[in-house]
Amino acid sequence: MKAIGRMVAGLVLWAVAFTVLYSLHGVGCERGWAETQLLGLSLHRAVLLAVWILGMAAGLALALAVDWRRERMTERVGYWIAWAGTVSIFASGLPVAVLPDCL
Repeated sequence: MKAIGRMVAGLVLWAVAFTVLYSLHGVGCERGWAETQLLGLSLHRAVLLAVWILGMAAGLALALAVDWRRERMTERVGYWIAWAGTVSIFASGLPVAVLPDCL
């Protein structure tokens, strides 16, 4: 059971990061976070960027923690799925960095 958990951890992390980003985007737009400035950014963008960066850091930590050179197939699969999750977090969070806050 532990091996299965390691295998799906990367995509579960992506799903959590995506859900949190999506939820905070809606909450931030509704509550007017885009009008509040924080260190040259809107509070909305600062919060979303922080969540996005933390998600990618967690994905990288997960990918680097898995030893893909082991003989067991589950370790190799877990390694590649962790990288797939990290790339997915990057791709799904990229609009946070390049698009306007609330359209």
